[in-house]
Amino acid sequence: MQDKKMPKVQVHNLTKKFGDLLVLNDISFDVRSGEFLCIVGPTGCGKTTFLNSLTKLYEPTAGEILLDGEPVNLKKHNIAYIFQEYSTMPWLTVEENRASMVFNGWSDHRVGADIICYMNGYNDPRRPKMFTTVKLDNKVGGQTVQVDGYAGVRIGINVANKDKVKDRYCKPVIATESPYLWMNAAEVTFLRAEGALRGWSMGGDAKTLYEQAIALSFDQYGLTGADTYATNATDKPQAYKDPMKTYSVAAPASNITIAWQDGDDKFEANLERIITQKWIAMFPCTVEAWSEYRRTDYPKLLPVVVNNSSGVINDEVAKIRRLWYPPREYSNNPYITEAVNMLGGEDNGATPLWWDKKPRNP
Repeated sequence: MQDKKMPKVQVHNLTKKFGDLLVLNDISFDVRSGEFLCIVGPTGCGKTTFLNSLTKLYEPTAGEILLDGEPVNLKKHNIAYIFQEYSTMPWLTVEENRASMVFNGWSDHRVGADIICYMNGYNDPRRPKMFTTVKLDNKVGGQTVQVDGYAGVRIGINVANKDKVKDRYCKPVIATESPYLWMNAAEVTFLRAEGALRGWSMGGDAKTLYEQAIALSFDQYGLTGADTYATNATDKPQAYKDPMKTYSVAAPASNITIAWQDGDDKFEANLERIITQKWIAMFPCTVEAWSEYRRTDYPKLLPVVVNNSSGVINDEVAKIRRLWYPPREYSNNPYITEAVNMLGGEDNGATPLWWDKKPRNP
C-alpha cells in the first residue's frame, strides 16, 4: 500500500535540452495522490516537452522522475495523457473521426524526408496526388530559404516549437472521406515480382511483374506514363535539403535507379528496386511499409537525427525493429514472461521479430 505521506509523483531537477536549446531548466515539484497540477504558459514555452518527458516519450537530459518513489518504468507503471483540444464528432463514424483527427487536426503530421527524396529524384508524377506542395521564400537563421515544390521532414529531429516549422514541410493529400486502402493491386503484384525474383512460380517473370506493378500504381491515381517511368535508368534519389537549413544531408541514402537490370548478379539491386517502388506505391499504409522495411532493409533510409533509445538501437545497423510490450501486459497478462522469452532477445525496439531474419553486420 502506498504511503499517503509520500508524493505520488516526484520530479527532481528535471532538465531537457535539444542540442544547445535549453527547454526545461532544473524543474522540481511533488504531486500527491488526489491533487491536480496545471501547467500554463504561452506556445513554445515547453509544456509539451514537459509532458513528453514526464511520460518518458523524451529522455530527460538531467534529473529524475519518480512514481510512487520509484523511477518511472513504462513496463511497470501505467502512464498516459489525454489530448486537450480534440473530441469526436457525433456525425462521423469512428474511422472518419480518426482520419479527421490525424490528418486534418494534428498540425505535426508531415510527410517524411525519405519518400520525398526518392520521388523528387525520380521526378515522380504521383507526387501531386500524394502530397501537398510547399512554397517558401524567407529567412531562417539569417539564411535564405527557398522551397517551391516538395519537402519532407527527417526522422528524429528536435522541434521545440512546431508552429515555426510546420509550414516548411508537405502534408499527405488525405481528407476525412479518403478511403484507407488495406492492400492495393500494385502491392499484390510487387509481391509476385519478388517471388519470381526468388525463383518461385508467380505467373510471370520478375521484370514483367515489376513493371506491371508500377503501372497499377499509376492507374490507381489516374496517371499515364508508367512505361517511360519504369524504364528510366538515369534518375536516382536526391540528397536531402532541409528547409530549416539544419538537417541537410550531403549524400542520398541510395543510388538505386528505377529500370530493371538483367543478370544473376543483379538480384540484390532488383530486390531493392521492387521494395522501394512497393514502398512508394503503398503510401500511406505505414505499418505495412515498416514491415517490408524490417524484412528486407529496403528502401535505404536516412539516419535518425537524434536517437532517443539510449544506445539500445544501433541506427547504423538497423532502425527500430518492433514495439515493446506496454505496461498493462506486465500488469495483467500472466503469460508475459513466456512471451518475452520467446522473443529471443530483450523486450525492446532492437530485438527483431521471428520473420525479421535478414543477416546484418553489427
